Amino acid sequence: MGLSFFGIAMVLVGIATVAAIGIPLWFQQPSITLKSAADLLVNDILSVQEHAIVMRVGSQIEFDADGGGYQAMDATGMALPAPMGGGPYLRDFDQDAVFEGVKVEEAEFGGARRLEFSQKGYSVSDGYVVLSFRGETRRVVFDANEAYVVGEGER
Repeated sequence: MGLSFFGIAMVLVGIATVAAIGIPLWFQQPSITLKSAADLLVNDILSVQEHAIVMRVGSQIEFDADGGGYQAMDATGMALPAPMGGGPYLRDFDQDAVFEGVKVEEAEFGGARRLEFSQKGYSVSDGYVVLSFRGETRRVVFDANEAYVVGEGER
């Protein structure tokens, strides 16, 4: 008793249909999307800090004034290369289907909307970023050269 091509095709169509419906529903959950965006920001902060240490050049993450995302640059303002693929190290929540709707509500680092690292990887000033999505917020804190996520209602 064997499987027909038609039978296999129908199983694949079924799996594709479930995925096409399930994946967007999964990412529409605010806690899932916001946690993923906050975790990505923590990873990006640590990556830019590591770049400053390895390359021995000042680096920074500049948060967009409109809250749409952020970009990583060296001390001269030149975009750092993206960790995966080509192009600049840029996170644009409005252009990313997974993070569409995520906003940078606040970014406070010593009076600036940027987190700066010296060529040795030390931050110029500690601070935080508040991300929001559909009424929920998460705070990403950078303190004592450590980045971590604080949930809603925590300090």
